[in-house]
Amino acid sequence: MMEYTSGNAIVDKMIGVDFTGNVIPSAWYKTVVNKKTGKPYDIAITLLSDIVYWYRPKEVRDELTGEFKGYEKKFKEDLLQRSYEQIEKQFGYTHRQAKSAVVFLEELGVVKRIFRHITVRDQQMNNVMYLELVPEKLMELTYPEKHVYKNVHASVPKSTQVCTDSDTGAYKNVQTNTKNTAEKTDKDYHISSYRDVREGVMKQIDYDAIANDFPSKQEQLDGIVNIIIDVMHGNQRTIRVNKEDVPGEIVREKFAKLNMFHIQNVLEGITESAVKIRNPRAMIITSLYNVADTMDIQMNSKVKMLLKKN
Repeated sequence: MMEYTSGNAIVDKMIGVDFTGNVIPSAWYKTVVNKKTGKPYDIAITLLSDIVYWYRPKEVRDELTGEFKGYEKKFKEDLLQRSYEQIEKQFGYTHRQAKSAVVFLEELGVVKRIFRHITVRDQQMNNVMYLELVPEKLMELTYPEKHVYKNVHASVPKSTQVCTDSDTGAYKNVQTNTKNTAEKTDKDYHISSYRDVREGVMKQIDYDAIANDFPSKQEQLDGIVNIIIDVMHGNQRTIRVNKEDVPGEIVREKFAKLNMFHIQNVLEGITESAVKIRNPRAMIITSLYNVADTMDIQMNSKVKMLLKKN
């Protein structure tokens, strides 16, 4: 048998070594960048590479003839199921690192988080996270000089009911369908994208107008907005308001009525307070919950004062 050589002993030893798995295009180090640091977002790049691997089609060939028969997906369901805990274990990241990277990829537009209530083996599982890859955006990130991609997949249908992205991620005992085949799955999913909820909230409160009025309070404004999105994107049965458990639906109904003036009022109240708050998130939720009533009281007081003067 003829032996082949490349002229380099080390390279020769690599002949026949067949690596499989994730691939990272060099362009991502320029297109998947942390806006704050201006540097490649390594964790997000690694995670995107893994997501792309699972969405890459698998060739199907005849076992005897080797004839190409077609393609099939690597996972069972219509989308790739993932939890933050699975990402943590696979790559050794912390929960915060895993979640931040997923949120970054969603804000970048290359991934969508979908949360579903599903039934597996007659057991109800809530808030199971799926990651939908957006091929057209992926092509832009991978081939920034071209921006051309004709094979666009249809997006997943959306429902009006939103689900939560809890602090612990998706249901921890759910194993990804890339490795585990569920015997029974309820196809009547409740689906909502975090990105869609975010866009709805930003429009509801007229975010750009508030940001324009409070240019020096951008960080506080974004904090308030993120809390509103978390609440509206959740399906918690109860939410802590003013040290009491209030039914989640009631809180979400209140938040669904918030407008620009409510947010401005809360923002002014936070910036005027000189007291160090131990739990700012709880304080903001309570403020947002009470703001409409508070503003009505303030207005009534002003009207009464004017009537007295007159």
